[in-house]
Amino acid sequence: HHLAMFSIRFAQPKDWPSTWAVLEPIFRSGETYAMDRRIDEQSARRDWFSRPLRTFVACDTDGRVLGTSIIKANQDGGGAHVANAAFAVDPAARGRGVASTLCVHAQDHAHSLGFTAMQFNFVVATNLGALRLWKRLGFAIVGTLPDDSTIPCTGGWMRMSCTSRSPATNRSSRKHHRRTTDDLSHRSSSTPAGR
Repeated sequence: HHLAMFSIRFAQPKDWPSTWAVLEPIFRSGETYAMDRRIDEQSARRDWFSRPLRTFVACDTDGRVLGTSIIKANQDGGGAHVANAAFAVDPAARGRGVASTLCVHAQDHAHSLGFTAMQFNFVVATNLGALRLWKRLGFAIVGTLPDDSTIPCTGGWMRMSCTSRSPATNRSSRKHHRRTTDDLSHRSSSTPAGR
């Protein structure tokens, strides 16, 4: 095992190629995102870097993008108080706490922006790792859509929701996360990719 360190910061235009390298295989697989599997890079960049309210990247000490997240309003108008977030992690970086740290960071940042809750509209039912993680971080399944044959895996989509907690509550319940205002560092032990 070795100690892995990474930080979360606002994404910059220079981060797009590395971010796209993380996103493209995830989007193409069609297993975890309700997105056109044939999406072109320009449209993906617009959806991930331009349309969201905030875009973040998790980078190791060498600046390599390990994962990324976005925060936006779930709906316009009457639903604008509810945040929506999305996350993607490089398969080589899985098991290091990147997804959980990105999610805690997103909850805290959404709260600081005035959002009172966070909702994930489509979580594929067979993505058991994500379902376990989201539940552990305070989300609950509030609805399930029937099985959908348009995705490669089966089981349908689940809608998950969480009432946003204050950053202080997040800190006290997740002491293993260390944060500063817009930068968050996390240490965890991990094994090299491929194990």
